[in-house]
Amino acid sequence: MRSFTLLVPGLLAASMACSAPTDPSVWRFRTVRPWLAGNSQALTPVVDRQSAFFCGGYFWDDDAAIHGLSLADGRLLWTHRVGTCRSGPWLLANTLVVHSQPSRNGLDMKTGSERWAAGIGGFEPPTTKDGWLYANGEFSVFVADPATGTVARTIKTQAEVTTTPVLAGDLLLFGTIDGGLHAVRVGPMRR
Repeated sequence: MRSFTLLVPGLLAASMACSAPTDPSVWRFRTVRPWLAGNSQALTPVVDRQSAFFCGGYFWDDDAAIHGLSLADGRLLWTHRVGTCRSGPWLLANTLVVHSQPSRNGLDMKTGSERWAAGIGGFEPPTTKDGWLYANGEFSVFVADPATGTVARTIKTQAEVTTTPVLAGDLLLFGTIDGGLHAVRVGPMRR
């Protein structure tokens, strides 16, 4: 059992006892960061049967990376540097899709090697439906095959796209910097 004193301004100090372990982690992985760096980022992970994937690192220097870890023991399987992650990764079509700045990438889940890179991409995270990736470019919304990175459709806009595209039936909705909400009929996508 561990005991400690709790100090609360304006109240008397209270002694408390706690039988909880000091660190309940089964394992822990820390990203590399510069000495006296301050805060680093660790974004929401995704998992498959045996691995966990997350973006973390020191984003101030564009030094973040996607890390593949063993779920069993937290062992590092691979690291792929991406600059700055804009959101956590997604698993689609046996591909780890990464939304980083300045690009979007598709990585092999087992090795971390790059399958494809798309220099197009805005700041908002993409969305998925029926195995397709819907994402904002700077002045467009595009639909891509997550396994290959091939852009199947591009919807050009007059103003910068500032939202994640959202699907509602066969409508694709997205917002632009001029305060507009756009609804575009996309119809079924075919490979």
